[in-house]
This record gives sequence, structure tokens and C-alpha cells, in this order.
Amino acid sequence: MRNRLKRQAREIFRKRISESECLDIVFISRKGMLDAGYAKVEKEFDKVINAYYRKRKR
Repeated sequence: MRNRLKRQAREIFRKRISESECLDIVFISRKGMLDAGYAKVEKEFDKVINAYYRKRKR
């Protein structure tokens, strides 16, 4: 299960972040994520990334 979450996180990250952008992201999975589907994980990741970009633009 944990490896599945890692693969999902890598795929979501790869699709969202361009190669030219240097970011280090620590992805910590919680118990609830084991039951969450790919779409839910992707939605939560998008929330975090969007918050990062909004904060960065200030």
C-alpha cells in the first residue's frame, strides 16, 4: 500500500511541476490516505501546490 501511495505521489508531482522548476516536496502519507482514491490524493496535492504558488506571488 505504501508503495502505491509513493507511485501516486510521484506521478501527481511529475504532472504538475515542470522540470525547470526546482522544488523539494516532502510527501507524508497518513492513515486516511490508504483508503483515498487517486482523485482524492490528486485534489489534496493541488490544494497544497496552489497555496504555495499564491503565497510565493506575494
